[in-house]
Amino acid sequence: MLLTTLKIKSERLQICREKCKHFVYATQSCGELVVGKTVKYKNTTKKLCGCIMPIKAHLKIASCPIHKWTSTIEKKDIKKLKKELAGLQGSKVSKEQNKNLTQLYNRMLGNKKKVSNCPSCVKKMIAELNELLNDE
Repeated sequence: MLLTTLKIKSERLQICREKCKHFVYATQSCGELVVGKTVKYKNTTKKLCGCIMPIKAHLKIASCPIHKWTSTIEKKDIKKLKKELAGLQGSKVSKEQNKNLTQLYNRMLGNKKKVSNCPSCVKKMIAELNELLNDE
C-alpha cells in the first residue's frame, strides 16, 4: 500500500494548516499551487513543492520540503531500492534481486509478500516499487 493511515494523513495536514506559514488555504497547497516557491528557512533556502497537501500528506514516501514532517519510509530503504532497481538488467531479475526487492517491498509498504517465481507477479511488484519512487 502506497498510502499512510488516515491518522498519519490527518496529523500531517494539521501540521501544515496550523504550523506552516507557507500553507495556502485557498488551494490547500504547499506554497503556490504547482509552482511552490523558494523560501528562507532556518538559514537555508528551500523550494516549496506546490503540491495539493491532502493528496501528498497521504503518501507514505512523501515528506515536507521544510522538514515539518517526514516520510514513513526510511531513507536507507529508499537508497537501497534505487540501487536494486538500477541494477536490473532489462527484464531479467536474479533470485537474489527478487529476494532483496521483495524484502524492501514488504518493509516499505508493510506487506508480507513471499518471494515469487511468477514473472508477471515480480513485474507487478517492480512496477509498484517504481511508482513509489516516482511519488518521492
